This record gives sequence, structure tokens and C-alpha cells, in this order.
Amino acid sequence: MAFKKKVVSESEEQVEAVESVAEFAVVCNRFKELRIGKEIKFENGLFKTTDPKVIAKIKANDGWRVFIHLRD
Repeated sequence: MAFKKKVVSESEEQVEAVESVAEFAVVCNRFKELRIGKEIKFENGLFKTTDPKVIAKIKANDGWRVFIHLRD
């Protein structure tokens, strides 16, 4: 978890916890409009998500590391 300092006044400071969200970008070089299940749809070979469970589903696919990979 990251922290962000918020200045309330000159003499007072507040620190808020900010949950950092990682965004995953996955590329499919072979099938530009690939669908995996109902929720995963590549558009022009690219799929983005912040959900680690969705990334786990993509990694379970037979195409993982063959023609599906994380974007560099």
C-alpha cells in the first residue's frame, strides 16, 4: 500500500493510505480479436485489466507464452 501526503493547512498535514492498483497489459500476436471465456476479449491484439484473477485465467490458456504474453 502506498501513502500520499495531503496538506490540509500550513500547520496540519494528513496522510492517506492509497491502494495502488497494478494494470496488466497482455498481447496476443496471432489472434487480434481473441476471446477467452465471456470476460476476456482482445482488441487489436491487446487486453488490459487490473484484476489478477483474470490474468490467472489468461495464464491458464494453452496459448500462454506461445502467442499470448505480457506486454513489455
